[in-house]
Amino acid sequence: MNHFSGITDRIWKLLNSWKEQLFSIGGKEVLLKAIVQSIPTYAMSYFRLPIKETGFKNFIHFNQTLLAKQAWRLLKNLDSLLCQVLRHRYFLHGGFLEAIEGRAPSLTCRSILWGKELLKQGLQFRIGFGLNVNCKSDPWIPGQAFFRPLVFKGTNPSLLVVDLITPQRQWDFTALQSLFCQVDIDCIRTIPLSLFPTDDILIWHHSSTGCYNVKSGYQFATNLAARDETSPPTSAANWWQFFWSLKLPLKVRIFAWRVFHEVLPVAVVLCRRHIADEPKCLFCHHRLESISHSLFWCSSAQEVWNLTDLAFDYHCRPPLAVKIFSFMSQISFRRINSSSLL
Repeated sequence: MNHFSGITDRIWKLLNSWKEQLFSIGGKEVLLKAIVQSIPTYAMSYFRLPIKETGFKNFIHFNQTLLAKQAWRLLKNLDSLLCQVLRHRYFLHGGFLEAIEGRAPSLTCRSILWGKELLKQGLQFRIGFGLNVNCKSDPWIPGQAFFRPLVFKGTNPSLLVVDLITPQRQWDFTALQSLFCQVDIDCIRTIPLSLFPTDDILIWHHSSTGCYNVKSGYQFATNLAARDETSPPTSAANWWQFFWSLKLPLKVRIFAWRVFHEVLPVAVVLCRRHIADEPKCLFCHHRLESISHSLFWCSSAQEVWNLTDLAFDYHCRPPLAVKIFSFMSQISFRRINSSSLL
């Protein structure tokens, strides 16, 4: 979108200025995270950037958490000028959490409503009187997914939490047993009831103060994304999870990632992209210079691996070079024979 062309222009200008610097690829990653990520922060606080503009996946989460901050302000400051303007257009007959885009919404509204979707998933009622909290549909039970009951046995969908509280300000255990499963009952009984109740209020569950902040929102968004991953784990995925947790230089980890995704400038890749004319290996001259060949199967590469093995004691444990060689060989074989890996 042309609205955000100034952001991309600033980023590309900065990236181009780095070309003359002798940064390693790991150093460039650090600069990207520390400097480039801060450039669009102001715009992301008010607008949802297109995915092609954000580039990095964590930019998307960060963008939504910043907009959730605006949604939180609208939720808590009903008398603000912005809230009054948006109310007459988008949620005149309901609360802010029920607001919808409607016809021809503005970019500002669409952006804030996107942030609201994240905010809603982390909101929970703090029980006071219980007059404004629906037992079945409202978020009020700690410890449950999105703070709603796992099982609701009641026939009255409009039942309120106040109906579960005795005049002595205790939970009505008989009512709880007739309406909820045991797991829900155990969670409900952990909710403290004050002798001097106040209004029921919505709080942000993921901060100690109950107020939304960007740090907890970002952590919540990334956790949601990880939980929504439905692809079954594989041995290779487990290996990569272990690999990324190792305390290795960034350039080593990035190099392994580039190997797996076949983006190293070997002859086969360059020939495929019409950059090189000859795909054969420059060392052995009779094999195609693929990534697996240049790293493992070429006679020159084999000499390097043999020298590496000398640094390890075969009697104590398998040499690290053999482990890496075995894993990367399996990955290479699977990569060739299956397009569905990972």
